[in-house]
Amino acid sequence: MKRFYMVAASVLVLVFLVVLLVPGVAESIEGRLLSWLARTAS
Repeated sequence: MKRFYMVAASVLVLVFLVVLLVPGVAESIEGRLLSWLARTAS
């Protein structure tokens, strides 16, 4: 079970770094999230 947590933490850190360092990824995720929220709310 401890290994699962290590893998999950590594994936989260990797995603966080990609969002910080790669330009355009944050905007893409934000747009996708907002469109999903708009569909869910309506």
